[in-house]
Amino acid sequence: MVNKAARHFPAFAEALAEQGAHVRPTNEGYFILLPNGKPTLLHRSPSDVRWKKNLRRDIERAGLTFPEIGNKF
Repeated sequence: MVNKAARHFPAFAEALAEQGAHVRPTNEGYFILLPNGKPTLLHRSPSDVRWKKNLRRDIERAGLTFPEIGNKF
């Protein structure tokens, strides 16, 4: 099942890139290398129900602002 928020991923990834993260599209979503050196994934079909909470935590720990893109993201 594809993540309903996946349609917002390109804008989300672009917003992170503007803040200094290195973003690379993959077949499954996006590979994100945060400025603190931590790699993270933005996957189109995440298996973890806490994916958004974990992603937000990683982004904010790296000193970036979590982009608020779309109503459901």
